[in-house]
Amino acid sequence: MKRKDLSSEDRTFLELIAKNVWQARREGVVVGTLYTLGVLGCGYLAVFQIGISEPLSFVCYLGILAIWFDAYRRVFKRP
Repeated sequence: MKRKDLSSEDRTFLELIAKNVWQARREGVVVGTLYTLGVLGCGYLAVFQIGISEPLSFVCYLGILAIWFDAYRRVFKRP
């Protein structure tokens, strides 16, 4: 089907869908980057600043698990 064959309502509807898809992709990139930076920041603190086996580093490990769980919940949740 060519784009010329569509009515103005159909064309508007398709443009709205395309806009929403691209907006969701941009938001996904931003959220994914923030999750990655959070995990890397907690990992850096736990390994290089505090020490791998120190008690405070386990708080950072729990933070990483919480970030991963939240990302898993957001990605695989049912609509």
